[in-house]
Amino acid sequence: MQISCPSCKNPVMFEDINHKKRIAKCASCHEVFRFSEDDLTTTNSSHKANDSDTPDAQEKKEESRTKATPSFAAPPEEPALFALPAGVTLQRDEQQLRVHWRWYTPTAYLMVFVGIAWNVSLLSMIWKTFSGDFVDDFVPCFFLVFGFGLIYMGIVFLANETTISIQHKTLSIRHAPLPWPGNRTFSVDDLEQFFCKQHIRRKRRETSVTYELCAISRSGKQIELLNNIEDPEKVWFLERILEEHLGITDQKVFGEYKG
Repeated sequence: MQISCPSCKNPVMFEDINHKKRIAKCASCHEVFRFSEDDLTTTNSSHKANDSDTPDAQEKKEESRTKATPSFAAPPEEPALFALPAGVTLQRDEQQLRVHWRWYTPTAYLMVFVGIAWNVSLLSMIWKTFSGDFVDDFVPCFFLVFGFGLIYMGIVFLANETTISIQHKTLSIRHAPLPWPGNRTFSVDDLEQFFCKQHIRRKRRETSVTYELCAISRSGKQIELLNNIEDPEKVWFLERILEEHLGITDQKVFGEYKG
């Protein structure tokens, strides 16, 4: 079976025909059009016509086939597909959305070990040099805070998880189970656009790059939703899935990072 393009009249290759969806694409003019079973019959008959047909008869056949085959600029768009970043889980339906991932990183074990070693050596030094003078003994104890902070951060990166959910017209961001700054709640009616922003920190000998998920409120205010994300693909995924779920059309935002 062969189908002719209604625009340029060239035959359409078999691999460019989707018989299930009744859609074909012309390799010559790149037009996408729909066809029916009647079009298949009409096209087959036209190829069997002999050279004795008059030009008027052939013109009438072409005109009849063109009218019977309405042309479309493009087939209806199908729902977008999203590739989940590593470690991210997604649950959604028409009413709610839930995106979740763990913070786990093997480096956290090193942070805990260094914090414990730091505090043990510091406490040993304080014990040996204890003089009973408040000022002399307090200053070394102050550095214990660094060790405990390093231990806490290590445990956080081993245990904590982030969950972004949309339910009952509310967007919530939660970091748990250990306390960590950044838990937020917003009304989805107040959010107009999501976008990715790049953040570069430059030091003397090194440069670190992280990414942020931001939003634009209806009042035009920029809101930071998530920060310190090392993979831009994760931010782009969150941007696309949130906009799709809320029915927001993606628009360019000044200062956004597109890669």
